[in-house]
Amino acid sequence: MLVDSSDLSGGAEDDAALAEDREDPPEGSAGEGGADAGLDGAADARVCDAGFCDDFDEGPLGARWSEVDTSGGTASFGTPSLSPPNALRIVITDAAVSRAQVLLQKELGIATKLRCAFGVYVVARPTNAFVDLFRVRTSGSGIVDYHVGLGVSAGEGGTFREDVFYPEGGCGCPRATQNPATFPTQRWVRVAVDMDFIAANATLSYDGAVVLNAPFGGFQPTSTIVVGLGGVNLRGSTADVLFDDLACGTAP
Repeated sequence: MLVDSSDLSGGAEDDAALAEDREDPPEGSAGEGGADAGLDGAADARVCDAGFCDDFDEGPLGARWSEVDTSGGTASFGTPSLSPPNALRIVITDAAVSRAQVLLQKELGIATKLRCAFGVYVVARPTNAFVDLFRVRTSGSGIVDYHVGLGVSAGEGGTFREDVFYPEGGCGCPRATQNPATFPTQRWVRVAVDMDFIAANATLSYDGAVVLNAPFGGFQPTSTIVVGLGGVNLRGSTADVLFDDLACGTAP
């Protein structure tokens, strides 16, 4: 069972109680302390020793998250799951409105490094263009809003994109877009995203294999990092996706 062992935004009392029941990670596993303990703990989504975790087995749905937006569809417990009994099922039903979304968002605090690992099961690909499944948002000096989006496309592939919004109103949208390897459907895929904002590097992995390195970032974040899990319809599309065993960690 995964639990939220160290909520960076302060933590809820019920999470603290759950943490008492957490199984200790195997000897020698990541997350045994130090400045980057949260990053190491998020290296394997099956071991929760990171800053924020959710296996979607402890209700109510979304209780550990900072915000839940279901304006564009539904969020529910579903199956099959990566770790029984439940997974998170996101269904985008509003294809008529661009940027309709079903998104769980969590504030992780100000940091320069981020690692998130989670399972994704694409039940039905987007019906048009692509849908973001995972998002990172923050800001920094000279940048009023910074987004990174990991998506799945209507075709065989995926997208990994950064958008940058500047104080004078300009928008680098997208400043960079990468098209990683084929994103499988109808099976669980373990996804890992590593970001070093100051070093300007983002790494994307599927099932432990690196599929993309991108020069994303290149600035000092000055606001909390917000991660989003779910679906954001960017060009009018429906989608049906399952998520499970999310673990996110940060380092100063």
